[in-house]
Amino acid sequence: MFNGRKNDKPGNIVSQSLSVFSRRDKKLGIGIVLVNVILGIMDLFGVIAIGLVGSLAVFGISSGKTNQAVENFFAQFGLIGLSFQAQAGILTLAASTLFIGRTVISMLISRRILHFLSRRAALISSELLNKLLQLPIYKIQRRSTIEMIYVIEHGISAIALGVVGSTLILMSDSVLLIVVFFGLLIVNPSVALITFFAFTLIGVMLFLSTQKRARKIGLENAEFTIVSHNLIFELFDNYREIYIKNKTQFYEGKIFESRKNVASSIAEQQFLPTIGKYVIESSVILLGVLVSAFQFLVYDALTAISSLAIFLAAGSRFAPLVMRIQQNAIQIKSSSGLANPALIVIDELSNIKVVLRKHALNAPQSKETNLRTDEFTARISLKNVEFSYNTEQDWNLQIAQLEINEGCQVAIVGPSGGGKSTLADLILGVIEPDKGEIKISDLPPREAIQKWPGIMGYVPQNITAFKGTLIENVTLGATSDEVDIQRVNEVLNLSQLNTNLHSNDPLNFEITDRGSNLSGGQLQRLGIARALYSNPKVILLDEATSALDGQTEAAISETINLLKGNVTVLMIAHRLSSVRNADKVIYVDKGRIQASGTFTEVRNSVPNFEIQASLMGL
Repeated sequence: MFNGRKNDKPGNIVSQSLSVFSRRDKKLGIGIVLVNVILGIMDLFGVIAIGLVGSLAVFGISSGKTNQAVENFFAQFGLIGLSFQAQAGILTLAASTLFIGRTVISMLISRRILHFLSRRAALISSELLNKLLQLPIYKIQRRSTIEMIYVIEHGISAIALGVVGSTLILMSDSVLLIVVFFGLLIVNPSVALITFFAFTLIGVMLFLSTQKRARKIGLENAEFTIVSHNLIFELFDNYREIYIKNKTQFYEGKIFESRKNVASSIAEQQFLPTIGKYVIESSVILLGVLVSAFQFLVYDALTAISSLAIFLAAGSRFAPLVMRIQQNAIQIKSSSGLANPALIVIDELSNIKVVLRKHALNAPQSKETNLRTDEFTARISLKNVEFSYNTEQDWNLQIAQLEINEGCQVAIVGPSGGGKSTLADLILGVIEPDKGEIKISDLPPREAIQKWPGIMGYVPQNITAFKGTLIENVTLGATSDEVDIQRVNEVLNLSQLNTNLHSNDPLNFEITDRGSNLSGGQLQRLGIARALYSNPKVILLDEATSALDGQTEAAISETINLLKGNVTVLMIAHRLSSVRNADKVIYVDKGRIQASGTFTEVRNSVPNFEIQASLMGL
């Protein structure tokens, strides 16, 4: 779980979220705020127009003359000499046009902002994934898959839309509020001051009373969501074990409690901003009564009614603005909690630069099986390699010298936890050595893989299949235009998977989620077919035949033996029957190569290996 917490101060939360965006994006945000200054001026003139209509109505009813300020305004805009009805009609039309126009423009801008931020969220998610994939595999696996899904999807959306989007809207509404206030200050200082400070005070009090709760709800929502998804994933991923222990009801109960917590936090998150709505709506009525009473007590009826008209017009703009400012301030606090896991990961990866790659959908496509070059040599060398996970393990991997020639078949054996898989990961390039160098065809593994995609094949012990056809599962990441059907059939024959499926149409056989309709042996055959599909020149098998019966293992071993001379084969194995014909056997224990040579040589050098071989009748 994500235990780190960012600073609760709004300024820090916003600055951390804004730091994810480019300088160009920030300039665009400033431009949006400036556009809202213009919208604020439109609002101001709309309020003034409503106030003038109120003044006209009062003076018209009393058959008196309008005051000098009104006369000057009418003269400025050419309304002197028009009838009362014409003046009132023009002002009403102007006010309506300004208010409606401002609302429509604001709505369109808000829509554009949300679409812009959604696209930026997708880009930021892609860049974050790019950085994550540059990490060694053991660092990626420190967090669960569910946690990383939450960060890449929900966390980034909370940053872009929840924090940054709400901040832009809050700044824009604040600018509108200030522009309208200063405009009204010129027209009617007393009404402007009362309206501005009263609504501002209400908004500040509402924010202070709810902001801590909003932040807490956001954090709880993120935590409860991750916990809930982890439980569901755990239940279905380990269904058989849970079922036979009669623990399904236990998981149902835990998932129900977790989802109930999520539902409660979402409901509370939705409710908090509505508090301001009810408070501010009530405040408009109460303040209207108070302003009206004050004006009638201090001024004559004409001035009081005119001021009341301005207050009601101003209040109709101030109230929604203050309400939105308060709601967006709460949204920022709530979203900062939801964004917290993503902010932590972004901070941890801040020193990693995005590696520019051509997107798969835009880059020219070619069949992976045709990506061959005479430049590649399937030779592997390790010199003075050292590696440690920085954990409490009592050893670190040290390989002074290891040379694997092209076309050799090499078996890596040894006790569990001795360093076999770590050595394999170093050769694959999914982790990098702390010291020393590893070369495949005279390049570091990552560079070799990037230069020659598909040049290496890998068969893990535990094969993960996904919901889709057998073709999709074998070709793994290839588009329909890239798929080489002939090669798919070849690797299905080599792995003996097509005959083992008992299907009339094996290529389009539908595999269920996580390969639940395949046996362990079928999954391993799928892994072998997947690794062979790209015509690799180096293939690494990590206990690749452990789930196969003896007869099938012999057949697969024969297939692997056919690769000898053309493909460099590395096998990690506990079943010694599958490695006794290897060109070289490497015995690894406690991070060191204890012995290296033929099967017989290693057997004679390592007593534990001799015992295992004897027990297996070899």
